Formats: sequence, structure tokens, C-alpha cells
Amino acid sequence: MLKELEPRHHLDPNVFDRFAKGPTSDLGPKIQKVLECDHGWTMSKSYQALFEAAGTEGLGQLKSHRHDGIALQAAWQEVLLTIPERRIELSENRPLLIGLSWPPESEKHPDKAQLNRFVNFMKKRANLEVPGWWEEILLGAEGEGPDHAGFPMPKDKNLYHDAGLGIYAPRGTKVMKNGNNIVLAVRNESVSLSRSFFEKVSYSQNWLSALMTPGNCYVAFHDPYGFSYSLYCVERKPGKILWEAPVGGAFWGLASGLGYEQYVAVTQQGARIVVFGACGYGAHVEAFDAKTGANLFRFSTSY
Repeated sequence: MLKELEPRHHLDPNVFDRFAKGPTSDLGPKIQKVLECDHGWTMSKSYQALFEAAGTEGLGQLKSHRHDGIALQAAWQEVLLTIPERRIELSENRPLLIGLSWPPESEKHPDKAQLNRFVNFMKKRANLEVPGWWEEILLGAEGEGPDHAGFPMPKDKNLYHDAGLGIYAPRGTKVMKNGNNIVLAVRNESVSLSRSFFEKVSYSQNWLSALMTPGNCYVAFHDPYGFSYSLYCVERKPGKILWEAPVGGAFWGLASGLGYEQYVAVTQQGARIVVFGACGYGAHVEAFDAKTGANLFRFSTSY
């Protein structure tokens, strides 16, 4: 079954766009490169090149770009620019010894007003209803330098629980055996999945978050660290997998330490399936066409 699936790694080509006028008109190729990227490291590097070319003055125009992902990342870049850089200090006793130190603790964090403006911008620009726990995590961002922010986990440490069969999932979710199948239940709704499929996917991704709609179940199998994962659309009555789509997450194993306690929420917002996720290393939001699984936009605080 899995071999027949064709994951959609790229954004919808119809969203490609170039600036026709203004000081950022030469950014078209860099914008297109971002839109053609896979998630993860390659997209992060492409955004870095785009923002370096745009400069601080160009971020305002990027925020008005027709593609939501470009606009949201530009708005987040404005947040990162409010984090003070680490200071270089010279030792008085040993002049050749150079060290890095932070500004005072009170100055390490991104500007709170800018963070609030970003959340409001995200809700309005991408027409999103944002889960409360996700917003709490984002607004608690802590500075780790001008190019990255870390995130404390929510005060509610019981967002997930042991759902059964070694699976951790949001409260209200249960996982049970039923003959050769696995039943995934969210409150009073359920879907029966092939045991071979379930065990193959959950072998390395033993955390999950699912959304039940009248016809389909949308389930994200993920890990607790922040790595990329897959979102599946399953037709509920026959348990047939209709599509699989990759979600970028916020951690790609390219920094010291691990992201941790990754939580995910799968939501339906109009004709879109919107996935919200966060771990200690970063937060992400991705939107998919509910019928086809085509990615509509990606946002990650780690890009």
C-alpha cells in the first residue's frame, strides 16, 4: 500500500510569483527557489538567501507576497531581528581569550509586542484559527541568537497520554487491536486501519494526532523530537489510504541537542487541513488541500 503512494514534496506550482515592481523585483528567482524546495534544511538555506538579499527594508514587501508561506516567514524574520546578538568579550587578564556571552536575561527574549503582532498577522493573513496551546508556546519564545528562538513547553503537561499499544496521542484518543486491524478512536468516532500499515508507520513514529471528519480520518504519525513526519488521509469506511503528505516539522538534526516534547494538532479549516506542531526547538504550521493532500503553505520558526 505504501509503495503506491506518491508523497507531495513540493508546493503547488500555481502559487509561483515574482515581484514586478519595487526594490525587491530582483528577488523573483530566490522566491521561486523557496517555493520549489522540499521542507527542512534546503528550504531553510533558501529562506536565508532570500532574506539576506531582501534586507530589513524588503521584509515589508515580502509580507504582502501572494503566497502565505513567504509572507509568514518574512513576518517571523522581523521577530527574530528583535533578539539581541551575543556579545563578544575580551578577558582583561588574558587578552587573547575571547568569549561569547548573552545580554542580561531580561533582554534575551524577542520583543513581546512584535510576537503579538506576528500572531495577529498569522491569523489574519492565512485566515487561521490557532490552538490555544500552540499560541502559548509561540508567545513564550526565548532568544537563542538573532537567527533562532527556542520555546518552553506549555504549562499543561498532559496534552498527550498513553493511548494504548505504546502510542502517545492527545487526550480523547485511543488505539486498540481488533483482529488483524488496529482501531484508532477519537472520542466517539473511529477508523479501522490495516495492522501491517499501522505497525510499519508507528515503528519509528509512535506519537500521533488525528482528526475525524464524517468521511475521512486525517492522522499525523510523528516523534517527540520535532523531526519531519507524514500526514495521512484515510477513508473511514474501507480504511483506504487516499494520500500521504510530508510535514516539515522544526528540527532536522543539524543543531546540538534535540527538540523535545513535540505536540501536534490536526485541524480542518474550510477546505484545508491545517497542522500545528511545536517542540522545544521550534514551531510549525502547514496547510494541505483536504481532497488531494497538495501543500498550500509551510511555515516553521526554524526556516
